[in-house]
Amino acid sequence: MRLRLRRTDASQMGQPFGLLLLLLLVLAGSATPSAFAAPPAPLPPDVDPAEAWALEYVESTYRADYLHLATGDALAEHATYDWPFDISFTLGHAIQSYQNYSSGTSEAYFHHGLDIMAPNGTDVFNRSGGQVVNVENYRAPSDLYWEVAVKDPEGYIWQYHHIDKNTIPQAIKDKFAQYQADPVNGGFIAPNTYIGDIVYWTVTSFGKRFNHIHLNILAAGGAYVDGFEFHTPLADTVGPEILAVGLLQNNTVQTTTTISGEYGLYVRARDLVLDDVYYLPPHKVEFSVDGGPVTTTWEFRNLPGGASNTDFVNDYYVAPPTCGDYSCRDFYIDLGFTTAGQRTFPTSGGSHTVDVTVYDYAGNATAGSFSWTVVGPPSGEAIFFDDFEDAEPEHAWTRNPNGTDNAVAGLWEVGVPEGTDYNGPKQLGVTMSGVKDLATGRLAGSAVGDHDVDNGVTSMRSPDIVLPNSPHLVLSFYAYLAHNASSTADYLRVSVVESAPAAAAGLGPDAPAATVVWEEFGTNADRDAAWQLHLADVGAYAGQTVHLLVEAADGATQNIVEAALDDVQITLTQPLAVALDSFYAEPAADAIRLSWETLSETDTAGFALHRSLTEDGERELVASVPAQAPGSMAGASYAFQDASALPGQSYDYWLEEISLSGASTLHGPVSAAMAAPTAVALSTLQASSTFRPLLAAMCGAGLLGLLVAAGRRR
Repeated sequence: MRLRLRRTDASQMGQPFGLLLLLLLVLAGSATPSAFAAPPAPLPPDVDPAEAWALEYVESTYRADYLHLATGDALAEHATYDWPFDISFTLGHAIQSYQNYSSGTSEAYFHHGLDIMAPNGTDVFNRSGGQVVNVENYRAPSDLYWEVAVKDPEGYIWQYHHIDKNTIPQAIKDKFAQYQADPVNGGFIAPNTYIGDIVYWTVTSFGKRFNHIHLNILAAGGAYVDGFEFHTPLADTVGPEILAVGLLQNNTVQTTTTISGEYGLYVRARDLVLDDVYYLPPHKVEFSVDGGPVTTTWEFRNLPGGASNTDFVNDYYVAPPTCGDYSCRDFYIDLGFTTAGQRTFPTSGGSHTVDVTVYDYAGNATAGSFSWTVVGPPSGEAIFFDDFEDAEPEHAWTRNPNGTDNAVAGLWEVGVPEGTDYNGPKQLGVTMSGVKDLATGRLAGSAVGDHDVDNGVTSMRSPDIVLPNSPHLVLSFYAYLAHNASSTADYLRVSVVESAPAAAAGLGPDAPAATVVWEEFGTNADRDAAWQLHLADVGAYAGQTVHLLVEAADGATQNIVEAALDDVQITLTQPLAVALDSFYAEPAADAIRLSWETLSETDTAGFALHRSLTEDGERELVASVPAQAPGSMAGASYAFQDASALPGQSYDYWLEEISLSGASTLHGPVSAAMAAPTAVALSTLQASSTFRPLLAAMCGAGLLGLLVAAGRRR
């Protein structure tokens, strides 16, 4: 993985990116690999949460009855004006600021205007001139919510909120009365007209009194537009920050650089405008994947929802951990956001890179990049593949093949699934490919518990599969098991069964038992549905005719249990090529130093380092080390200090190379004690090729988890 930052001004955006920061992955136990910078330390709340919600809920829900008067084009060229007061000010929020003062995401909204801060009592001026179309307390009897609204000569409506009622000039009130009497000709004011003072705000935030005006500017249809565009440029020369770029799965931030199944990408970014604590989200975010075209996630000249400040807020931001209130500002932006639905990212196995650039309104830009590895089906010849789209008889699966199923609902079936939700998705309405999958009760029903697995086991058998006489056979499939609070009585299981005639019919004592090659049990927690890739070695069945048996079970407690499979494949793979040049062990100060070099890493995901007291003794995992350039033709050098080695004790060390498909090759042993170094070249090593199901890859836990899981299967 590589991470870098760059900062440019608008004139530099066509030049090559400057490399400002390089962070490398380190060994297990290091910092989160996607971290660009430390997060800001949150200050304690300055206001009671209930009070904060009450204060801001009014602002978020206020909709004036005169918005039909706005005629300005949301994205057209227009006039610009001086700011409402002539002092050095702080910008507390912008149109794109994330706001949520409640405990859930249902109350989240885009701030939809500018919070321009200054001491209470500061004179506020309307710079555009135009018609006074409203003077109102929109949340009486509180005096915090007085508004003066002016329709400018181009048809945009300026809403000035939080004006001190005692300072609104009588002349402004008279102009509003004139407008009410004659909406065509009445109520006009000249540019630079004084409209009142900033009211005293009752809340402090990040150690500052939050005195401000909230200025909305609205275009035709009541669409919110960016107030920056209507004012003279600020002296803002400091660019935004990128704190992290990383992976999302099931709308949850991942701390891994390896992923399988459905996933997304996020950028964690922030900006300051003439202030030191009031962080804002970036004005615009754009990205490019694998050197492809540059895509803009969103540019906040307007809101994605137009006249709505709530539409799309929980699609654009990942919440939690995004927060925006009087004591917390942290912004995770979903790069896959579009108003038409979520965009997809590469699903092909191997390494991918995204370059992300974030901008503030002044045009300052900062860029970063992030690389990740998609774990896909292994490369090779597909001996069997079923995406459940084909209705031909040779692709038919058989339900309850042994006549032993006892589930009363949610039976396996092939078809177009319907999505269900219970504290998150429990059955996905999307498949890994095409429109069909193998699901337990594909329909949603009127309640989330309809059509899920109930009171027993349901099973499905594949058609017969003729395997070639080669041990390098890998079963891969995408699957999920979703449930509410559960136990190990609930499970999803995949087995391989030899398809002898009697066995296929479930008859006779010679019917072989199914061999479980992968299974996942329920846990006492809420688990949402998310497609994950799973792998299993089926080389033991080389030269045989087999079928797959898929089982899902609901235990005695009648939990919500949903399961599905898609894109089932058996691949004839090639043996893992040895990519090592050397592997050494030698004593160092208070440690044993292990080092190795690779010639290439075209199929290398990483390494697991093991040790034992004797060559035939039990091996323990010492470290898991991600490859420096997975999928690359280039080689790399590695070193690790085993500080847990005891003085005078001799150890045998083994290096396990793990491929992108999950196969592995074991090298060693090499031996060392703190007092006696040894060096062994690759030509003296014995290499044994093995393959094990990689549990962490199966649950999408990332490369480190993948290596640890592989290392523990001894």
